[in-house]
Amino acid sequence: MPVVIAEFGVPSSRGQAKKESRGRSQGGLNETEQAEALVSCYEDIMASGCAGSIVFSWQDEWFKRTWNTMAHVDLTKTPFWSDVQTNEQFFGLLAFDPGKERSVSYPDGDLEEWQDMEPVLEADALRLYAQYDEKYLYLMIEGENYNPVADRLSLGLDITPKSGSSTVLGTALNFDQPVDFYLMIRGDQAEIQVQERYEVLNAVSGSLVYGEDPFLDPPAKDSPVFKPIQLILQDVSRYQLGLSKVREMPATDPTGILKRGNGNPEAADFNSLTDYCFAEHAVELRLPWELLNFSNPSEMQIHDDYYEKYGVENLTISSIQIGATTKYQGEVAMGRIPLKGWGRKVTCHERLKEAYWRMQQVWAPK
Repeated sequence: MPVVIAEFGVPSSRGQAKKESRGRSQGGLNETEQAEALVSCYEDIMASGCAGSIVFSWQDEWFKRTWNTMAHVDLTKTPFWSDVQTNEQFFGLLAFDPGKERSVSYPDGDLEEWQDMEPVLEADALRLYAQYDEKYLYLMIEGENYNPVADRLSLGLDITPKSGSSTVLGTALNFDQPVDFYLMIRGDQAEIQVQERYEVLNAVSGSLVYGEDPFLDPPAKDSPVFKPIQLILQDVSRYQLGLSKVREMPATDPTGILKRGNGNPEAADFNSLTDYCFAEHAVELRLPWELLNFSNPSEMQIHDDYYEKYGVENLTISSIQIGATTKYQGEVAMGRIPLKGWGRKVTCHERLKEAYWRMQQVWAPK
């Protein structure tokens, strides 16, 4: 009896839902790794004697949802923005990138897209610029004396007016506004952390991940504790069935760790999972909307206070505040980034991923 494997594939998303030791994880793969995994899967299928196979899928799908992020977003508005944290959206051989012909920015070390823009903040010998599209919030920070490899760049982002802290435990910095996210970049080390009151993982899955009901003793609104941002991974109900009957805590992915690379699809060293790239005396950075607790950026809606609303509810905002410094202590000035949603007026352009060309070589070798 002929057997056809009717669906095989892996996503080129930033967010993960399941790790797999053979390089076939559900997420966390760049487009080169996605291509390699598809070829490997196809070769395994054909070596087994199957009659054929079908790649899932032809194109990326912005509207899709994933079990470990679907509680974080407004599911009625997912078609109107691209969520790189949701792996189900990125199984395609064909990508849909924001912008009619190109995205507004690429972290590639070329600062041409920032020319003639006004900074949203000038302080501590730094200038900070911002823009955004249907996929990311883009930032560029520059300064004549800024050495991105050696200097520790600290950023604070004030997203919600409901909570936040002006101080970050473990640092001697004092931000002018209470911040909800703290980001540090130095060389190849970079991470964004969230203030514990605004940690969606705790509010949605705290009982599973931490073993305690977060609503019994909620974190303080002005807590100075900032925590790594994590995504819960598959197998959330694993149990050890021995005499102890101790429940295993589910695995998590440290999705707040940022990757340095080149995010321009035209570059020879393109890495689709790039979060930041250095230029001379500058750094370009892009942050996924969901990583900043936006539930619907098309209308600039964020997560409301989890402990007032008993879960994830929408809160509309018109701006966020951001501060940056290379100092190790003292006051940090904040600048305002105005925000305006795009509603249903989405822009995008098509781009073939590396997997398209690799599968073409496999299916139709010359």
